[in-house]
Amino acid sequence: MATAATTRRRGTAGPDRVTVALLTLASFLAVLALLAWQLRTSATVGMSPSPVARRVYQTTVVETVVGPSQRSDSSVTQSVSSSGSSSGPATRAS
Repeated sequence: MATAATTRRRGTAGPDRVTVALLTLASFLAVLALLAWQLRTSATVGMSPSPVARRVYQTTVVETVVGPSQRSDSSVTQSVSSSGSSSGPATRAS
């Protein structure tokens, strides 16, 4: 009888660890599925095709350089800068 008194059993007041972990995982996956369903339905409701256009800005600077001499011919330099990608001009699909 002394061994029965020294070996105490854990109280079974609640679920064990495996059950809690499985319920937590199931709840997380249910919330994730609900959010994915809401995202899918909201994406298809007001979806109208919208054209995507890139704007390409091109700046041209023309500069006339007058040298110290009084020659009648003047040299002209031109510099072109462009913002955006360097893959060429943007075209719009029709």
